[in-house]
Amino acid sequence: MESAESLWERHLESAESLWERHWVSAESLWERHLESAESLWERHMESAESLWERHMVSAESLWERHLESAESLWERHMVSAESLWERHLESAESLWERHMVSAESLWERHWVSAEACFVQNKF
Repeated sequence: MESAESLWERHLESAESLWERHWVSAESLWERHLESAESLWERHMESAESLWERHMVSAESLWERHLESAESLWERHMVSAESLWERHLESAESLWERHMVSAESLWERHWVSAEACFVQNKF
């Protein structure tokens, strides 16, 4: 029969071997975990950068469309304002012409009437 001392030595060797395998396995597991975490972090950062780039492109495009729309609106406003001003001036000119024709006609009638009055009173 094996001695207790020999049995104890085999038990310690077995325990040490088991402990070493446990640590090797734990270290390997930890390294794989860190590699996986680093890979996950890299993919996350790449995805975040890509998302940020798409956001900025979208924001720039939106800003450009906003400016184009604002410029177009301003141009239409100015064309409309110019057209309105032209119509206002045409209307004012037409009104002034009618006023002048009416004033001339009134003045002529006044003179005709004044001449007739003068002729009647003189003779």
